[in-house]
Amino acid sequence: PFHGMRAIFLYSSALLAVLLLTEAPECSQGRIVRLPSMSGLFSTRMVAGSNTLKRATSGLYRGEIAPPVPVFMMMPLDTVAENMTLSEEAMSCLPAVKEIGAEGIMVDVWWGLCEKSPGEYDFRPYLELLDRCAELGIKVQTVMSFHGCGGNIGDDVNIPIPDWVTDLESTVPELFYRDRRLDPSREYVSLSCDHLSVFPGKRVNRGTAPNRTALEMYTHFMAAFKEATQAHIDNGTLVEIQVGCGPCGELRYPSYPLAPRESHPAWQWPGIGEFQCYDDGMQRAMRDVLRRATPPEGVGGYNDGPDDTEFWAAKKGGVTGAVSALQGCLGGARTHETWDSPDGAAFLGWYSSALVQHGRDILLGAREVFGPSMRLATKVSGIHWLRGHPSRAAEATAGYCGDYLQNICEMLAETNSVLDFTCFEMRDALQSWFADSRPQELVQSAAAASTRCGIEFAGENALYCWEDEGSIETIEEQAEIAVAGGADMVGLTALRLDPELVEEGSTLRKSLKRFVANMKDLKNRKGSRSRVERLAIWTKRVWNAYKSRNY
Repeated sequence: PFHGMRAIFLYSSALLAVLLLTEAPECSQGRIVRLPSMSGLFSTRMVAGSNTLKRATSGLYRGEIAPPVPVFMMMPLDTVAENMTLSEEAMSCLPAVKEIGAEGIMVDVWWGLCEKSPGEYDFRPYLELLDRCAELGIKVQTVMSFHGCGGNIGDDVNIPIPDWVTDLESTVPELFYRDRRLDPSREYVSLSCDHLSVFPGKRVNRGTAPNRTALEMYTHFMAAFKEATQAHIDNGTLVEIQVGCGPCGELRYPSYPLAPRESHPAWQWPGIGEFQCYDDGMQRAMRDVLRRATPPEGVGGYNDGPDDTEFWAAKKGGVTGAVSALQGCLGGARTHETWDSPDGAAFLGWYSSALVQHGRDILLGAREVFGPSMRLATKVSGIHWLRGHPSRAAEATAGYCGDYLQNICEMLAETNSVLDFTCFEMRDALQSWFADSRPQELVQSAAAASTRCGIEFAGENALYCWEDEGSIETIEEQAEIAVAGGADMVGLTALRLDPELVEEGSTLRKSLKRFVANMKDLKNRKGSRSRVERLAIWTKRVWNAYKSRNY
């Protein structure tokens, strides 16, 4: 059967090639002629009197002009080394940012590098970077990276949070998020410490250092950074502060650790993840608010599927369906808690609202520090796997429960902040069938929520994708849909800048430069390849989709 399907596939592709490579009839009176779109890849138009093939305008826009979307290049994680020197390789890429037409760069300002002693800050390499960007005329977005680096996708360096923070673990049981085995996540301080005065401040005249809360630590860090960079704020080089609110700098719980925990191997896609509310502070808050002693039972493990569990399973099928059927035969009834039962829903509501409040508190502090004119942003993770399942368990364990996009956007409206959303490059059709993945729908839902709440919207690709023209075009399509739907899209961060990507004369650089130009003129964006090359892209997509559903 496999060889038969392969033969049909190849024959169909060949037939399609003949159709695509046959010249379209000449247009009369400027009428647009459309060829088969094939998932939006090959929508084309032939203009009367011209043999030039162009990508069709979508017809989605409310006005004649689509607002341009500036592109910022994400700098390497090790742009600033542990010895507080700038990477020569990273710095050598800066002129290319200007040459390809990008607006500027985004760079992590690592807490673990810049505050090695409580209350003592060193931003010298970042000031040097800002100086260089000012000379080149490129803008800078900085990330207040209050998380550690290492163990996540794309992490090739290790920058933990400050030692003087992690040293408190034995005396502050609320310090880190913990899973149900009580394994800690040392990447980010638990929100339980937001109002807990346990962190040392700067010693004054050899006296006892006053303790600070986690929120005060973050605010002090941002205030010191603003003071150090004020000249570059004034001259327009530093244009945005993205405030990290969790692991990977994202507003979420560390529910899917890519590095092994002490009692469990690493999470594997597309597992449901686990709740991260077992530290003393989260347990205390849960008891105070919900009057319950423990989180729900039967929630499964990091790498389980939702239908392998009692709590997350759909009403029919899986473990829940089998158990319900057996109980019905025996005259019994389901008594276990589920995600949509009253108690289960109340727990998820508390778990999610605590996360949103954490983001609100940090961003309010940032707004007080940077004032009303600085653009603030926070990043929300595009957890697209299992979104097609009724429980949306992978989102929920990360704190994304209910209509969370609306809730987060309403919070961001309160603080006048930008929603920065990930996974722009991913397509629904190319995800494995068993993952119930919906990345395109998720990005569009995020854009719609930002529009309803009247806040600015920005995007990122989640994974390095610049060798795949299909992924590049998907980013453009998602941005086009967002802008056409009314989203105020103020930027797209391209992950991640490296010498190979911007090498003079390379195919990658040409693709990136074309992408930057297309984002500035989404309504009339240029086709990326010839018809033959486009056919090859489409064929590869179909073949990959076929394989993902049969292996």
